[in-house]
Amino acid sequence: MHGVAALSDLGATVDAYRARFSLRYRNNRAPSRYLIQRMLDGEVVCDFVVEVSPHCGTRMRIAQSV
Repeated sequence: MHGVAALSDLGATVDAYRARFSLRYRNNRAPSRYLIQRMLDGEVVCDFVVEVSPHCGTRMRIAQSV
């Protein structure tokens, strides 16, 4: 869903992921905390649709349901 060639391209940490990708809810609002951080903190997340855009300058936007 992220358009990467290898899992390592996502980033080794949440901060590295945030540096590589931008997330937006379908209403174009940025989440206050990325879903991956919420899940790592033990929060159960469901029924979210987010749009993922890489910071590398491409115009790709991918909608993902969680």
